[in-house]
This record gives sequence, C-alpha cells and structure tokens, in this order.
Amino acid sequence: RYKTGDTQQSPIVKITNVRVCGESSTAASNDSERYRLSISDGQDTFDACVLSPDLNKLIKEKRLHENSIVQLEKVVHNSTATGKSFLIIMDLIILPESSTTTTSNNNNNKQANTNICPIAMITPYLNGVWKIRARCFAKSAIRPHPVCDFDFVDASGEIRLVAFRDECTRFHPIIEIDKIYDIMGVRVKTADKRWNTLHNDYELTLNSGSIVRLVNDPSVDTSIPDVHYDFIPLRDGSK
Repeated sequence: RYKTGDTQQSPIVKITNVRVCGESSTAASNDSERYRLSISDGQDTFDACVLSPDLNKLIKEKRLHENSIVQLEKVVHNSTATGKSFLIIMDLIILPESSTTTTSNNNNNKQANTNICPIAMITPYLNGVWKIRARCFAKSAIRPHPVCDFDFVDASGEIRLVAFRDECTRFHPIIEIDKIYDIMGVRVKTADKRWNTLHNDYELTLNSGSIVRLVNDPSVDTSIPDVHYDFIPLRDGSK
C-alpha cells in the first residue's frame, strides 16, 4: 500500500539493508548524512526508503541496523523527477525480538522467565523461543482435507491459528472457546484476506512440533479480554 501512496498505517517490517546515500566526507556531520533503507513485510520488499536525518542517531548508536524489526509510525510518500516513488521514514519504533515476561508457576510457586510475545508484535522475523498467551474466542468446524482454525485474542490484538491434517485431528478436540492457552512452536505466515478477516496481517499454523497448553490461573484470566475492540472516531462510523 505504501507503493500507491497510502501512508495511513503503522506496519511492522524488517530492515533488510542499510546504506549511506552517495558519498559522505569524513568532516560531514551526522545530520548531513542520509541513509537509504530496504524494508520487507515478509511478503514484499521495498528498497527506496530514506531515513529522516533526525533518526540518524539510531544508526550511529547501533540501535537500528540490518535485521532490526521496526514499526513505522510516520512515513511520507514522495517521488523523483522521473516519477519513481520513494518513502521518507520520519518516525519509527524499534521492536525487541520478543517480550520477556515474568509469570507465576502455581505448581511450585517459583518465578520463571518466559518469552511471551504479544499478538500485535508477531511477524515472520521473530527469533528464538517464544509463545503467545491468548484466549480462544472462535473455533471453526472441521472442513474437508481436514482443516480447522481457531481465533485468539490477547490485550494487544487478535490472530488466527490454523491446523491441517494430523494437527487438525490432534488439536480440534482439545482447544475450547473462552479458554486461555500458551501456544508455541508455530509457523508465522501472511494471512490470506480472502478467508481471514481478523485485524492482523499474519496468521499462525500448527505443526507436529507445536505445543498448546491450557493456562489455569485466575489472575491470567482477568488480564486477557474476551474480544479485541477496534475503536474508530464517531465521524467515521457511517463510512
């Protein structure tokens, strides 16, 4: 959508390349340098991105680099004299690979560090061991082949979990609506919006190594909503 000039979004993308635009003299200040970035959302790659000089310090401090995962907060679309489109990245948020949360283990009353990734931060570029902790709010019937899907929500957003063949037979009987589960070992892929209308660009696929574990903890139950609301201004309600 950025390629068509639509900048009214805040996508999560991966920085695939960082390079200096043109030659830079050794006497040049940080503000005079311009950096060109390549970004990818896991499906498409866009090479013509220029970083605002106000953000140069992120590169100088080695906080922004190749393979960084970022959320684009403000982007300006522009074009050259020859009509080629490019983006100027005015503001962004650098995201961690995963979010480390301390949770209580009711069995032994010990504190354990577990990589719980908020649904809103899920991208194909997540590294390491991570899981989501979310509530199932919808469950399909088993369809031919077989295949089924489950819709999950946490405090940050919603996402679909899809199971094919053996995984469909394995997980469909045990995942129940309104129950909270820890889910790990899944594959992240781009959601097909012809069939998936959730407010998420990605979906999860179960495989033979996936783990789905019921969470029986009253404190967790109250912290995860039953449904995710997408609020809009009243003036947009009739659109």
